[in-house]
Amino acid sequence: MVHVGAGIAGRASLRAFTLGIGNTFRRPARSAITLATMSMAGAAFIAALNVRTSVMARLDQMFGSGTFGSVDRYAFDQHMLMIYVFLLIAAAILTIVGSLGMMTVTSLNVLDRRRELGVLRTIGATPGAVAGLIVAEAAFVAVVSWVLANLAAWPLSWLLGRFLSAILFRGGLAVAYSVPGVIAWFAIATTVGVASSIIPAWLAARRSIREAISYE
Repeated sequence: MVHVGAGIAGRASLRAFTLGIGNTFRRPARSAITLATMSMAGAAFIAALNVRTSVMARLDQMFGSGTFGSVDRYAFDQHMLMIYVFLLIAAAILTIVGSLGMMTVTSLNVLDRRRELGVLRTIGATPGAVAGLIVAEAAFVAVVSWVLANLAAWPLSWLLGRFLSAILFRGGLAVAYSVPGVIAWFAIATTVGVASSIIPAWLAARRSIREAISYE
């Protein structure tokens, strides 16, 4: 009986997760704002590292690898550092806005699904499972925003490369993807997603079954 009950609860949790992912886009306007903000933040972050990596490679070609003593190289690097820092600051601001938006959207989604979550509790889902479901949904949104950020980062990097080629690098600047930047943003986006969902998930998990089901 224990194994049968666990199996039923497991299937219910899997189905709930599938429905939860669908619920993420049940209110497209809510999700679109969060995805757009986090995607722009990620695009700025990844583009900053793309351009920084590409510029350092170009300077190595111009002045020689590791020749930081060159005055010209130092001047170039300082110009690029300002652009790099500006993009990172923009990414940080957008990330803060996106995290607040994700927390709000998650809270509203939990409120909309209060009875649904209460039903899950009645068929065997534990408070931890309910909380984990909500966190997983937020993480899913974060991963989607990471994918969109990667798609948006390339044209932004290309435009910055063209701009820098026109004003600094007459020989052109070949912009390449920074793999560490892509990986770092994945870690940041998922961390923000999970952190933003902890409070709504905790509140949903501690709500009694009776209170959840009686919600109109």
